[in-house]
Amino acid sequence: MNPTVKMNGRAMLQIAHDVAPGAKLCFATAFTGSLGFADHIRRLADPSGPCKADVIVDDVTYLAEPMFSGGPIGDAADDVAAQGVSYFSSAGNNGDKG
Repeated sequence: MNPTVKMNGRAMLQIAHDVAPGAKLCFATAFTGSLGFADHIRRLADPSGPCKADVIVDDVTYLAEPMFSGGPIGDAADDVAAQGVSYFSSAGNNGDKG
């Protein structure tokens, strides 16, 4: 895995720990393509998996992901939300880029 990805993931986990120090923290990269990212979202929330996440946060935007219609990442977010998982994304946080 790219060292920058590890550093960014660690930074996200440190922020989560600061906000909720008793929370179980898990990490999955989003940089395996949109289908891999979608798979990782579902794996994090899998109730029989090692993480069993009930909150997922990402800080990644895939420019090829449709903004106003379904796509693999949005579908995965919808799937886990339907299970009761809270999903938060920074999608569109490049507001200063036009």
